[in-house]
Amino acid sequence: MFLKKTATWIFRPTLLLTLLCHTVIQSKAETDPKFYSVQASAKVQYSPAQVRLEWSADSASTSYTVSRKLPREQSWGGEISLPGNTLSYEDNNVSLGQTYEYRIKRNRGGLWGGVAYGYLAVGVRGAMIENRGKVILVVDNSVAGALSAELSRLVEDLTGDGWTVVRHNVSRTDSPSNIRGMIRSDYLADPTQVNSVFIFGHVPVPYSGNFNPDGHPDHRGAWPADAFYGDMDGSWTDNSVNNGGAEKAPNRNTPGDGKFDQSNLPSDVELQVGRVDLFNMTCFANKSPWFSEIDLLRRYLDKDHSFRMGQMSVERRGVVCDNFGEMEGEAFAASGWRNFSALLGADQVSAVGYGQYFSTVKNKSYLMSYGTGGGGFYTCNGLGSTDDFVYNDVKSVFNFYFGSYFGDWDNESAFLKGALGSSGNSLTAAWAGRPHWFVHHMGVGETIGHGTRLSQNNDGLYGRVNYGSRGVHIALMGDPTLRLHPVKPATQVKATGGAAGVRIVWSASSDSSIQGYHLYRSSSQAGPFARVNGELVTENSFLDSDPQGSTVYMVRAVKLETSGSGSYLNPGQGAFASVIAGSTGEPVPTKNLFVKDGKFQLRIDGAPGSVYQIEDSNDCLSWKVISIITIIDVPFYFIDPNARQLNLKFYRAKKL
Repeated sequence: MFLKKTATWIFRPTLLLTLLCHTVIQSKAETDPKFYSVQASAKVQYSPAQVRLEWSADSASTSYTVSRKLPREQSWGGEISLPGNTLSYEDNNVSLGQTYEYRIKRNRGGLWGGVAYGYLAVGVRGAMIENRGKVILVVDNSVAGALSAELSRLVEDLTGDGWTVVRHNVSRTDSPSNIRGMIRSDYLADPTQVNSVFIFGHVPVPYSGNFNPDGHPDHRGAWPADAFYGDMDGSWTDNSVNNGGAEKAPNRNTPGDGKFDQSNLPSDVELQVGRVDLFNMTCFANKSPWFSEIDLLRRYLDKDHSFRMGQMSVERRGVVCDNFGEMEGEAFAASGWRNFSALLGADQVSAVGYGQYFSTVKNKSYLMSYGTGGGGFYTCNGLGSTDDFVYNDVKSVFNFYFGSYFGDWDNESAFLKGALGSSGNSLTAAWAGRPHWFVHHMGVGETIGHGTRLSQNNDGLYGRVNYGSRGVHIALMGDPTLRLHPVKPATQVKATGGAAGVRIVWSASSDSSIQGYHLYRSSSQAGPFARVNGELVTENSFLDSDPQGSTVYMVRAVKLETSGSGSYLNPGQGAFASVIAGSTGEPVPTKNLFVKDGKFQLRIDGAPGSVYQIEDSNDCLSWKVISIITIIDVPFYFIDPNARQLNLKFYRAKKL
C-alpha cells in the first residue's frame, strides 16, 4: 500500500515578496530554465589541435566569459570576455591526448538569476582511464544467496571495466556506523585506490540533519544520507539535534537515536557512492505477474549487464519535462539542459509538456532524462507516480527528477527507487535541483558516481548551486560505476600456453571506431590485472612471451569515442579467458604465414635433418596432425595443400 502524504507544490519562503516585487514582464526565452544554463557542446580537431566551443543563442544575453582549467584543478583560469551575441569560442592552446574543462558564463542583465552557466569536460582524443581503482561492493546478505549468479556476473563486469572489487555481505539490521567503519578500514588500507562504494540491497540507511530541502515544514528533520558512507574523515555526531516534530517518524531526530546531527557535509566526500535498494516497493506487487524484491533486484542486474555489454539499444539523446519553470532563478530543470547539451549536443535535447514524460520515454529510447513537478513520496505532478514505472518500460538510462518529498527516498514505493525497478533501460535516478547536479565529466569517460561526488562536494566551483548545496541528502540511486558510453567487447577469447608463451586470440568487437585492443593478465579472475602490451594491438591475436605464471587474460577493445564533449579513447568491457595448457610449439595465425601461389606456407627455422610434426586448428583448442616433415634446406617452408580461406586458422610445429 502507498503512503497517504501527497503534495503538488514546492514551498517558497520568499514567494509573497517575489510576487510583490517582480513586476517586469519577461519573455519565454528569458524565463525558460534552459536559458538559465548555457547549452554548450564541443568539437575538436587534431592537426592542428583545437577545441571549438559552441552554444545556443539567448536573446537576454549581454556578454559571455570563458574560463578553462584541468579537470582536477580547483580554481578556474583567467576569464576571456566575449560580446553578448557570440555563439562560439576557439581554443588553439590545446594538446592532443589531453582533457580540458571549460566554464561558459552568460550574463543576463537584470533578470532573475543574473547569470547562466555551462560546463564541459572536453577531450582532444583524450587519454583513456584503464585502472579505476577499488570499488567496495556492500551487499545485503538477505538477498545475496538468491542472486549469487547475478552478483558474480556483476563482479566480473566491474573487473572488466577496470575495477578491483572488494566485497562485503552485511546484515540489513546492522548499524550504519559499523558499516561505515568497515568501508573506512578498506579505505585506510589503500586510500589511493579505494574510489567507490556500491550499495546493493537494503543495506542500513543512515539518516542525518535537521532540515527540509524541499521547503515543507512538516518534512523538517533527518533525511537519508548515503553520503555518510563516502565521507572518510568527517565528524558525524548524534547529540545536538532535538526535533520530534516531523510528520513522518523516520525524519524525527533526537539525541542518541542513531540519527546524525549534520544537515551539511562535515567534510568533503572521498568516495563515489550509489545504492540499488528495492525494498518495500509494494507498487510492483500489483503487477501481474507479481514482482518481489528479489525479482526487481535481479531485473536491475540484468539491465546493468545488458547496458555494459552494449546490448541495450539506446539513442544518444536527452529529454526534459519541466513543470516548474524559472522559479525565481532557481530554474531546477537547468540541471538537465546544462548537462545534457554538454554530453549529447544541444540539438539532441528536447522538451515535452505536462503529462507527456512517461508516454515519451516508453516509446523512444533516451540516454538521459530530467523531470520536475510538485511531489509526494511516490508522485511527481506533471510526470506521474511510481505506478507509471511499474506499468511502463522506461527507456531512459540516466534519470534526474525534482519535486517535493520524494528526495527523501527511503519510503514505501518511493518514486526515485521506482525508476530502478522499472523494466526497460532505467539504471539511475537522482533528486537534482536543490542543489543542481554536475555530471559533465561523463562525456570523457568518468562515472555517474564521479558526478555524484562532485555535486556533493561543490561549494561554488560550479555555479549555480541553489539551496541544499553540500547537503547530506544528495544521493544517487543506482550503480555508481556506470559510464555513459559502453563499448561492445571482443568475443570468443582464448588463451593457449606453449613453449613460446601464451597466445591470446579473439573475435573483434562489433562496435564502430575501434582503434585496437589492450591485453591484461592476472593470476586470478578477481585481478588486479596488469597490461601486457605497449601500443594498441591492431590484430586479433597476441603472444605474451613472458606470462610470469598468469592464469587469466583479459582483452579490451579501445574505441575513439566522439560526443558533445569532443573525443577520448574509451576502453571497452573486458572479455576473459583462462589459460589452457598447450603442447610444445608456437601456434601461428595464418595472417603471419607466407602466401605463395595462393597457398599457405609455414616457415620452420629448424636445423637440417630435424623432424617436425605439423598440426592445425581452427580454435587453438582442438589440434589435428596433418603432416610429419623432415627439414632439408634452411629456411624450410611447409605448404598445406588442404588449407582454405578461413577467418582464422592456426598451425604449430612440434619437434620429434
